[in-house]
Amino acid sequence: MQPSTPTVERTPLERIQQDMLAGRLEAAEAGARELLRGAPRDPAASYLLGLVLSRTGRLDESLFHLRVPAELPDAQRDCLCEYGRVLCALGKHTRGIELLRLATQTDLASAHAWEHLARALMLDGSFADAVNAGEEAVRLRLRAGGGNAGGAAAMCTIGDAWAAMSDAPEAVKWHARAMQEFPADLHAAMSWVRLLQYLDVNQADLATSHARVNDLIRRHIAAPTPRPPMTWSSGSRPLRVAFLSPDLRDHPVARFILPLLTSAEPSRVRWSIFHTHPVRDDTSRRCARYAEQWHHVAHLDDEALAAAIRASAPDVLIDLSGWGEHARATVLARRVAPLQAAYLRHPTPSGLSGIDVRLVDATMEPDALEGAAWHPAIAEAPIAIPGASLCWTPPAERVECERQPSKVVTFGSFCSPAKISPRCGRLWARIINDTPHARLLIKAKGLGDRATREHTLRSLVRHGIEPSRIELCGMLPAYAEHLAWYNRVDIALDPFPFNGTATTCEALWMGVPVITLEGKSGAARTGATILQAAGVGDNVCADEQAYVARAQALAADIGGRADFRASMRSWLLASPLCNAKMFAEQFLATLEIVASRLSRAA
Repeated sequence: MQPSTPTVERTPLERIQQDMLAGRLEAAEAGARELLRGAPRDPAASYLLGLVLSRTGRLDESLFHLRVPAELPDAQRDCLCEYGRVLCALGKHTRGIELLRLATQTDLASAHAWEHLARALMLDGSFADAVNAGEEAVRLRLRAGGGNAGGAAAMCTIGDAWAAMSDAPEAVKWHARAMQEFPADLHAAMSWVRLLQYLDVNQADLATSHARVNDLIRRHIAAPTPRPPMTWSSGSRPLRVAFLSPDLRDHPVARFILPLLTSAEPSRVRWSIFHTHPVRDDTSRRCARYAEQWHHVAHLDDEALAAAIRASAPDVLIDLSGWGEHARATVLARRVAPLQAAYLRHPTPSGLSGIDVRLVDATMEPDALEGAAWHPAIAEAPIAIPGASLCWTPPAERVECERQPSKVVTFGSFCSPAKISPRCGRLWARIINDTPHARLLIKAKGLGDRATREHTLRSLVRHGIEPSRIELCGMLPAYAEHLAWYNRVDIALDPFPFNGTATTCEALWMGVPVITLEGKSGAARTGATILQAAGVGDNVCADEQAYVARAQALAADIGGRADFRASMRSWLLASPLCNAKMFAEQFLATLEIVASRLSRAA
């Protein structure tokens, strides 16, 4: 007879910790609440309950409990880190960063604390400080001989920070290091692809990087899931369409989705939203009003999110994430809907398993198929929406176009400096330096921070732009203030090979002509789509020489710029770019055609 294993009696705190480690979050929450009923200010129980609440997406509630242990005079590193992380996730960066800095001093050898600090500084736009904090996390990991903190995620944060300061060589160095040292890390592989889309790399190299991501995704999934049957047919019932996105909040993506939510015929479609960002704001609530279902899923792992989407039974799932932050590519690969589409943040083919079609237009991809020509055997087929594949929501804020054109020209870009590729920077230098007294105004996140501004200025100077010609400005708290800064710009320069999108629409709204260079990929042809839809296709340039010539012609045409500023807003409102009803009809009709093809193929 085998001796029995003695029962180990655990304390209530130990049982809560064990439940958390085992993923039994409901049990952990119940145990922590029970413990707090007897000792309402117990710091350990408060911390554990706050941790459970943050992991299940209830960030506001978690702050109440995390504050108790984090504000003790002898607060521990983990308490400070979690409280600071949640504060930053909710946009309360100043206090969150303060606590994370304190955590790095509480435990001087903690790569974990430095990595969290680097990420918080990135969110805040303090990119130069994010580089320093990330490098400290990497150094501490090496000194400790390993560990998770200070690894691939920290290196990618450093690379992203350098990219945001328009320093492509440093960004490439850090992302390549993450790929080299952590070849099985999916986050590193996805971040590498995201960076390459901003640079002038050939399509073969980009395809190789996409293939690497897809190989890693396949390793994350035990077995492929068969496609659910398409039960919808034309006229049978409204089409059920779900969006998967982290950006249906105060974010440019929301401005391009609201025309669909608000203008599509309710008898033909039922919208649902799976939101993967921890913050839900006023824009989120506005989107939710037009959706039959809103699911806040930032806290769900891939298996749980896949199950939640399958349970809602959408006919079509549209991914709006691409390779961005909070992207859930591994959920798409699990096959959760009969028809899975990519839109907005998928400007180039990805080869991503689980994407049936990419919704584009004939300007973005001249070889795109019509919906009726698609067959389920064609993976990731580009499907052309008639007309433009974008529709923009004009701002409610009343900001007038007030700038008076003159001979002294200010060129501008309000895109992230990460989009200013070396070739783009050199071409802008040629335009700025060859136009007498011209200036370049760049307004972007992070440029209000002195160290970040200085690093970015050095990067732009390396591109060849005279430093005395450059003005850098950070973001402003109110959207109306942001729009008003376009009154300081005469001509907007669209970056390449990854064009602007929302900033191009904003510039046109404020009467500023935009010049774009039409490239080969969808990312490099987004500007052309917008300008053609807005009726100003004359500013779409086929090559660099035409781009320079158009900039020089507009700089010399003072009267033409004045007329453009005076008339562009009314012209824009009457254009297809702002015709939400027409766009929603074309978008929905395209989905119905493709869904019908899938239904008949079954």
